[in-house]
Amino acid sequence: MKLQLIHLSDMHFSKKTDPFEINIDKMMQAMNTIDDADECILVVSGDLAASGHYNEYRYVSSLVGAISKTVREEKMSGKHIEMICVPGNHDIFFPKIGDVESLEGDMNALIRRYLSCMDGFFGFAQRKKCFLDDKIVSKRVFTYEDKKVGFVMLNTAPLSMLGGNAEDMGRHYLSDEQIDKIESATEADVNVLVMHHSIEWFNSSCKDKLRKIISKKYSLVLTGHEHEPVGESRNINGAGEIQYVQGNALHGYATEGNGFCVVDLDFNSGKMTGHSLLWNESFYVPKKILDAPIKDCIGRVFTVKREFVESLNIDNSKRKIDDYYVFPSLTYNTCRENEEVEKHDVETENDLMEVIEKYNKIVISGEHKAGKTLLAKRLFRSFLSQGKTPLLLTASDVNKKKIDRTVEYAFYEQYDSENDAYELFKQIHKSNKVVLLDEANLIPKNILDILLKFLDNNFEKIVVFSEEKMELDIKKQVVDMMIEPDTLNMVIKPFLYVKRKKLISNILSCDKNTERDVDKETHKINELINAQIKYFNLDPEFIINFVNQYERDYRFQFSSGLNVFNIVYESSIRNRIIANSENVDPTIVINVLRELAFYMHFGKKNYVGIDEITNVVETYKKNYRQKVNIRFFIDATIRAKILVDVDDEIRFKDHTLVAYFVAQALNQKYHQDEDINDYLDYLLKNLCFSINSDIVLFLALITNNPKFINVIINGAIKHFEKKEELSFDAENIKFLLDTTIPVKNSLPNEEERKQRDEVLAKQEEDAKFSDLIELVNEYDYSEEDLLKIENQIMISFKYLEILSKTLPAFCQNMKVEQQDVLVSLIYRCPNQFLFDVLKDIGDNFEAFCNEVYEDISALRQEKNIAEVNINSVKHMIEQISAVLVMALYQVVAATSSSEQTITALNEFNYNSNSNYKLQNLMMISRVADVTTFSRRAQELNRELENKIEKSIIKYTVREYLLRNNVEIYGEAQSLIDCFFGGQTSQKLKMEIAKKRIIEKDRT
Repeated sequence: MKLQLIHLSDMHFSKKTDPFEINIDKMMQAMNTIDDADECILVVSGDLAASGHYNEYRYVSSLVGAISKTVREEKMSGKHIEMICVPGNHDIFFPKIGDVESLEGDMNALIRRYLSCMDGFFGFAQRKKCFLDDKIVSKRVFTYEDKKVGFVMLNTAPLSMLGGNAEDMGRHYLSDEQIDKIESATEADVNVLVMHHSIEWFNSSCKDKLRKIISKKYSLVLTGHEHEPVGESRNINGAGEIQYVQGNALHGYATEGNGFCVVDLDFNSGKMTGHSLLWNESFYVPKKILDAPIKDCIGRVFTVKREFVESLNIDNSKRKIDDYYVFPSLTYNTCRENEEVEKHDVETENDLMEVIEKYNKIVISGEHKAGKTLLAKRLFRSFLSQGKTPLLLTASDVNKKKIDRTVEYAFYEQYDSENDAYELFKQIHKSNKVVLLDEANLIPKNILDILLKFLDNNFEKIVVFSEEKMELDIKKQVVDMMIEPDTLNMVIKPFLYVKRKKLISNILSCDKNTERDVDKETHKINELINAQIKYFNLDPEFIINFVNQYERDYRFQFSSGLNVFNIVYESSIRNRIIANSENVDPTIVINVLRELAFYMHFGKKNYVGIDEITNVVETYKKNYRQKVNIRFFIDATIRAKILVDVDDEIRFKDHTLVAYFVAQALNQKYHQDEDINDYLDYLLKNLCFSINSDIVLFLALITNNPKFINVIINGAIKHFEKKEELSFDAENIKFLLDTTIPVKNSLPNEEERKQRDEVLAKQEEDAKFSDLIELVNEYDYSEEDLLKIENQIMISFKYLEILSKTLPAFCQNMKVEQQDVLVSLIYRCPNQFLFDVLKDIGDNFEAFCNEVYEDISALRQEKNIAEVNINSVKHMIEQISAVLVMALYQVVAATSSSEQTITALNEFNYNSNSNYKLQNLMMISRVADVTTFSRRAQELNRELENKIEKSIIKYTVREYLLRNNVEIYGEAQSLIDCFFGGQTSQKLKMEIAKKRIIEKDRT
């Protein structure tokens, strides 16, 4: 249902001919440019008459009657047109007011005198059923289908001066009783406040009270008096967006010309739009002045619980989020038919809110500890400030509860439960409700599907937070992008150089140490992180723990993965335990957690009962002769958010904690000369299930034992044995060869460099692997699952991740023979992996394209989207496949390449294969000087002929120039001329010349 408000103001009618100066036909013609509505109300916000004389209202009646009749016949199919009106200062008949000086000091008497001079207006208004109940605050409620719209009419005329002089600003007054009536508003879904003067005309006390009341109880405020049309949204005290429309003068003096306004309330979409229509010599010109959500007044009765507000402001370590928070970078892709895939970056919270406004379903994924929960908390606050009623759900809210009760449980945890609050919450239009679903990856898929369907029926916007996955299904990517779904997938990027720099600075600034050089220490810590730990997740929690450890020990230095993990990760766990218990030895707690994780993982248990924990503790006590209080242990680990209690069953907070403690347990057994070969074989065999790969990676990093690296190497050799490699020379995936990857035909500009802080941000971004979300539940897998082709591909990918991270972490402790075997795998395995992924497409390219084309055509027809050309589908498949090749080469090169590893990487016989040559070019681009890189890139560009090869080379060159602040002369100039010649080169020379002139002028 759509309700239209025709907002008239400041008519100032004084004579019989005034109504005829308003061209009603032209009004209707202008309104034809605005969407039709189902119902209409005429609203007049004061100064109907020129002097408040009784006869003037006969002229007003003539006009409003004619407008109502025309609207009813032409637009409303004969429906009755209701009317709302309030008086203005011109509706006071001042000749009757007499001597008011004698009434000074008696405010009530003074106001009664003013009211007695408004008989003309009240006679008119009461015939329109307005101000029947009270002459200062009057209310009416209209019901349309299932919606109630309430109008509170406020008489602001008393205490006005003759002619509406600005001297009476700040003089207007309301009694406490009148303010209470305004605050009580109506019981309607939407409340509209109509008054002539804005709240700025009231004295400071009344003004402050009205501002707070309006923010809580009203959706729309209609005013007049200023003779200028204005539509704006105001957010008062973070209570939500209230829409204000100040009407123009319909007749008489106006700053921009006479006119009127139209406000539409579309309850189907939950949107409110406003138009100003100004007279322009012969017609009214419409202009949109308002476009915003309707704020349901029912929603304003909800108060967020104080303890929940506090939880929004602190993190798991009880730090105040606002003290250090830095908004993470997000990225997403869009695609239009016949256009390239376009990447978008989101760098601020406001930008994210604008993106969310365009989509009803958003999936925000990121690595573990990437900042998803903090972002969810921030978005809750942002939606709340917009007048929405948000709800924050987590996996623990959903698991083992009935789906239809999940929302109710969460609501009562987050909002006060007075006055049947949840029943009112259900009645709010879905456009004003937002749900934020955190930890979605921890919810079983069948339950998640049911939950999302329920949420979709009850909330307009759903924002889902989940651990990141890398999409390897080419067909699914093409279909999803070309049917333009209303779900947008966004990814939180790692905290790269720029964001990390700000975060480090914020953390150091919290110390309040005035003698500290924050900038200098920020730079030192940031460089230390960049130089040493690119094989770790650059998440906010790790960075915070790193900085805190640095502050605790000014001699803190990293020399290997062993130091990083043992000092920072375990220290962060130990500190959380210490902060949450005075009765537990942190070392014993960590040891018991190690034994518990080992028991749960190899027993394939997500949850354990108290009795099972007791058995683990008793075994530990017996084996190590230690005293452990089970209750203290459980309490400490739950408060530290390491373990979670769900319906008297205990689980680890996340699988990374499980992986870490399992790795510690295996390391302990290894050093105690226990045989762990069967366990290692099990982990490598089941590498596709993400927790197993995490255990293997953590075990490699905490042991720092080159012998253990052989276990990984041998596992990789066995897994990739007899697998064919992708080879551009052998043309074994033929459709790739003529594919051109989109690369900008221009040099990187300053805007691009600024986003990456000159050098390091992009390097770190390329060095990060996305964690793959498991294809089945963590422990719900069998031998049959293991044999599935998709899981075998996942095992391959996990080996690539581990192999690439292993070389820079351990090369200083590995002999040449072991280095060479590992390097060979780093070159060969990515190509074996890519061939596995692309082989079926390459063998049956035309059939695959036709299959995808048919799927897309059916879906587009179902969604009433124009038919797609099969060539567009082929182009998209080629591009996505080629980008997958390039992206995998990039991340492997970025992860494995460093000053310490490049010699080993260059010793491999990469000249035997074009693919190896491209991989090596990416590797040396990470560490080589411009001369070496330029010569190698140009040599390779002359040597290789296929379009995909040349595209990869050009992309690598552009990325090199983006990361490095290269002086444009010699080999650098030659490199640019080769790949970005012609106009680009000339433009660059002009820019350099211009820069030199500017620098010379400055001197």
